[in-house]
Amino acid sequence: MKNLFIASLILFSVSAFAQESLVVDMVPQTTDNATQISYVVLIPQAKLKGVENNWNSHLSKDSKGRSSDDDGVHSQDNMLVKNISPDRFEIYSKMSETEKGVHLNVWLTQNGRALVSKTPESALDLAAKKYVYDFAITQYREAVQAELKKEQAKQKKMEGDLADLLKAKEQSMETVNENEREEKKTSAAIAVTNKDIDNAALDIHDQKQMVKTTASDPNAKKGAEKTLDNMEDDKKDLQKDNKKKNEQLDDLKKENRKEERAMNTNEQNVALKTAAIEAQKQTVHDVTAKLGNIK
Repeated sequence: MKNLFIASLILFSVSAFAQESLVVDMVPQTTDNATQISYVVLIPQAKLKGVENNWNSHLSKDSKGRSSDDDGVHSQDNMLVKNISPDRFEIYSKMSETEKGVHLNVWLTQNGRALVSKTPESALDLAAKKYVYDFAITQYREAVQAELKKEQAKQKKMEGDLADLLKAKEQSMETVNENEREEKKTSAAIAVTNKDIDNAALDIHDQKQMVKTTASDPNAKKGAEKTLDNMEDDKKDLQKDNKKKNEQLDDLKKENRKEERAMNTNEQNVALKTAAIEAQKQTVHDVTAKLGNIK
């Protein structure tokens, strides 16, 4: 059952953390009553706010112009990316967040006109696609790095939890062993006291005979009665002491039963936690592999 549990978690992790492909598509779109090409990409796992900030910083490195935002469209003037064009141009972009990641749509203009090539897959198109792709792949890598960090932290916490469980188990075993040693000592002490009580009973019996024997002598009788009282008090003290020791013995046994129940529960939790850690290690392995495959 445990192996089946681990196998199911590993199977889930392999399917859940597989690397997603990242492709920049060229899509016709209408802007200002004109048709031009947009470079469109889905950045897996990314979050909108972070991508927006990084994209603005990315554009500003290649621009000496101003940037602005209008109705969800970001524009960056005075761009110079020589692989795309020897002359300066403008980049417009629009982003939206989906369940799978951030959808980035980019188009270019030059002097207010669409910057497009006359032939598909031209050097301009390839350079523009690469510009968008290089940014997108960096964002995807950062997202997976964040995912890996999160999964590693989860594994570390789980391993800490397991260490706590094992420590609790060890402490329970120490308590049980100590209590068992104390039980033996207490049982031995009770046995000794029981003998003392039996001896005291015999002595009291003899002393009662002494009281009867000295009945004719008031002074002797008084002394014998006082001795008898003291002996009976001593016997009561022994009985009280034994009662206390028996209560202590009951408490030790009760605590051990409690610790044994805790150890049984602990063993189950250790098995479950160990299985979960093995599955989490596989998850970390999968995310690490996914990160390594991002090129």
